[in-house]
Amino acid sequence: EHEGRWYIYTAVAKTQEGHGPRQPPILRIIDVTDPTDPTVVRDIVYPMDGNMSQITSQGDLLMVGLARELTLFDTRNAINFMSEFQPEEIPEDKLRYEGVIFFDISDPLNPVELSHWETGAYGVHRNILKDGFAYLSASAPGYRAQIFKILDVRDPKNPVELGQWAQHGQKFGEVREDGLIPSFHGPAIISPDNNTAILGFTPDMVTLDISDKNNPTTVGRLQIIPPFVNNV
Repeated sequence: EHEGRWYIYTAVAKTQEGHGPRQPPILRIIDVTDPTDPTVVRDIVYPMDGNMSQITSQGDLLMVGLARELTLFDTRNAINFMSEFQPEEIPEDKLRYEGVIFFDISDPLNPVELSHWETGAYGVHRNILKDGFAYLSASAPGYRAQIFKILDVRDPKNPVELGQWAQHGQKFGEVREDGLIPSFHGPAIISPDNNTAILGFTPDMVTLDISDKNNPTTVGRLQIIPPFVNNV
C-alpha cells in the first residue's frame, strides 16, 4: 500500500521453448486498488540468461528470485526438479542471473535495484522475507537439489549469508538407504519470534531452531515419505 493505492508485484516468466515467440522475463506491477479491475501499470523487462521465479516483499523491500530456466522435462517430472544439477564447485555454465535481486519499492512504480546475491549454482525457488532476514530454498555447489539458506538483509545493499541446513543425502558423498534425493521446495514458515523455522523438506516436515542464524539445528521431524508417495 502506498498513498492509498495498492500494488501487486509479480514475475512473468520467460516464454518456454516451443510455446510461441521467446520473450524475456518481466517484473510486472499491477494496481489492485480496485480488486474488481486490476490494472497493469508497469512492465520492467529483464533480458537475462536465467528466469524469474517467486517474488516476495516486506515493507519497502522486494526480493525477486532467479533460477535456471525450467525445461519441459522439469515441468512434466516435478520430482526431478534441480535434483542432479549441483556440481561440487561453482559450475562453468553458471548463470549470470541466478539467486535473488533486492529492490527498494518505497516508490512503488519505480523499483530501485539495491543488490544481487548469488547462490554460486543454479538459483532459488520459493523464498520469504521476515524482519530483516531472507529465508531461501537455494541450490548450492556441492549439494544436490535445494537446501535451506538464511541471509541477513538488514542492510539490503549488502546481503550476508549466515547459515544453512541440508538433509542427509544432499551433500556429495552422502548416500541414503532409501535412495531418495531430499530437496527443500519452500517457502519456510517462520515463527513470530523468528527463532523457529518449519520446512516442507522431502522426505520430512522439519522443525529447526534458528535462534542462532549462523547455525540452524534440528528440533524435530515428521517423516512424510513413506508412507506417502514421493511425487512433489
